[in-house]
Amino acid sequence: MEMLLPFISDIGFPAAITFYLLYRIEGKLDTLNGSIQKLQSLSIIPPATTSREEKFR
Repeated sequence: MEMLLPFISDIGFPAAITFYLLYRIEGKLDTLNGSIQKLQSLSIIPPATTSREEKFR
């Protein structure tokens, strides 16, 4: 904890909160990404389109 206080005072409180939240959500995003890839491999959801014309059909 003693090492965190100078870090927080140097970069500011909002930046410290941002890093903390990004650290916490990283695992959840990895799980979500894996679930989406699994659904795509099972053909339950189609892969994302890259062409603008395909999006507006």
